Amino acid sequence: MKKLILIFFIFTNILFAKDINSKLFEYIFKGLFPSKENILIYDIGNNKYNLDKISYTNEIYNSNLIFINEFYMLDIYSNKPIFVSSKKQLKRYENAIGALYWENDEAKVVFIKERLNKFNIKVSNHLEKYLVNEKIYSF
Repeated sequence: MKKLILIFFIFTNILFAKDINSKLFEYIFKGLFPSKENILIYDIGNNKYNLDKISYTNEIYNSNLIFINEFYMLDIYSNKPIFVSSKKQLKRYENAIGALYWENDEAKVVFIKERLNKFNIKVSNHLEKYLVNEKIYSF
């Protein structure tokens, strides 16, 4: 009986964590492209979330954003903005406009102003508190 309760507890925590991540990504992506009716994401990684007004595409050049949601270090030759899931990736990719990563069990969100300006992206008001200057931000 204890094993069954433990398995149930672990399973519900995994589902809850995936739901939290999907809500965070939805909040961020809608804030990056508030005027778009449908946001096309090219996802590098295995996690696909069911998000409202956000679709996944297999064609990188038709996407609005490249999303690297796992720790990959790839050579990406594209002029599309990239959203990443770690500070190391944010430093590595010149087109990385922002990141959502976990630090000390807390979600951290950061957007780099200069890189957003490069792609003419104006974030929604609810994301402005996460804007930082690239020269000041320490990776």
